[in-house]
Amino acid sequence: MADLLLLGGLSDMSTTIYFQEVVKKHRNRFERVIVVSFPFDKMETLRKAAGFRDIAAEFDEVIDRTQSEDLTVAICSNTYNQAVQFMRHSAKVFRIDQAVVATAKALELSTVYILATSATVGSAYYNSLFLATGIQTIVPSEEDQVEVDRVIYEELCMASFPPNSFDSILRIIRRSEVNVILLGCTELTYFADRLRERGFVVLDSTMIHIQSLEINSAERAGG
Repeated sequence: MADLLLLGGLSDMSTTIYFQEVVKKHRNRFERVIVVSFPFDKMETLRKAAGFRDIAAEFDEVIDRTQSEDLTVAICSNTYNQAVQFMRHSAKVFRIDQAVVATAKALELSTVYILATSATVGSAYYNSLFLATGIQTIVPSEEDQVEVDRVIYEELCMASFPPNSFDSILRIIRRSEVNVILLGCTELTYFADRLRERGFVVLDSTMIHIQSLEINSAERAGG
């Protein structure tokens, strides 16, 4: 069986969710589940200084140290998944963006509202993949994106969950007048159920990525 390496998300919360869900759903599919969590401040400093190249180097170094002959890598973050394009070991990475877009295509969606960090919505990251499948993407206004970043970085990443955080996100989503929401940040999984209760179709990138690992591992084993 292959080993699974979980490279930690923006926060301990998303990393913990990945580990708990993987062990619960897929433990018998992997020989080892290895978790490596990175200090949030360090990773953000690297990203702001050099984009994703230095983060890619950090990821590659960890992969080298695992010394695994059969390894699947899951980066527990939409934002840091953008480092894949610069990684030596990119072929080992089971990408969250591809799993999400494949799910949206299977659901025959026409339009998706992307709620994520500015580093994600401001890049061609999801947009190009969605457009290639004929799915239109909508993102928050500049003003609303500032608030989304604040909630993610200053509250969710800090394990702070004030009641008005969800209310703020809900107001932003309702202004979009779109019913299909992509939670394109693994920290935003915290709001998934509450959004579904209000009638939204939610693509929770965290859970889609985790659930798709089963299909990916089965295909690898069969191949």
